[in-house]
Amino acid sequence: MGNLHTDGEVIVDAFCGIGYYTLQFLVRGKAEHVHACEINPESIVALKKGLERNSVSDRCTIYPGDNRQTLQQLRGIADRVILGLIPSSMNAWGLAIRCLKDSGGMLHIHMNVHENEIEDWAGKTAEWFATASGKSTTITHIETVKQYCPHIMHVVLDLEIN
Repeated sequence: MGNLHTDGEVIVDAFCGIGYYTLQFLVRGKAEHVHACEINPESIVALKKGLERNSVSDRCTIYPGDNRQTLQQLRGIADRVILGLIPSSMNAWGLAIRCLKDSGGMLHIHMNVHENEIEDWAGKTAEWFATASGKSTTITHIETVKQYCPHIMHVVLDLEIN
């Protein structure tokens, strides 16, 4: 994620944790701003330390609490939304679409998927987002991150909506 060029982008990290992706986008990707949502207070303490140590606190807004509420505050602002929760981020998909700018943007969707169903899952997920958003969707990349348990893979689907 740190190799993505996000210069000038506004990013929503829907499940930021301690900043695994938030910090990468701010420090290496040079994102303009990251809106970081996190429910775990201990993770937020660690995130704040990471932001301070990397001198990027001024480019990150933290939204503590349940992202079913916090994501609603972020409608129409994002060029990119990170849905980095496994085994599934499905409960936040509808909110994530609404965070994207009217012109669309990029979604990074994490999911645990059976090794024989990755392509099928990606296609069905793209169809779901096309229907839910009323916009065209393009699968730009599918990354198999690691094995989660026997035959189940942690997968990231990069989906462009426009």
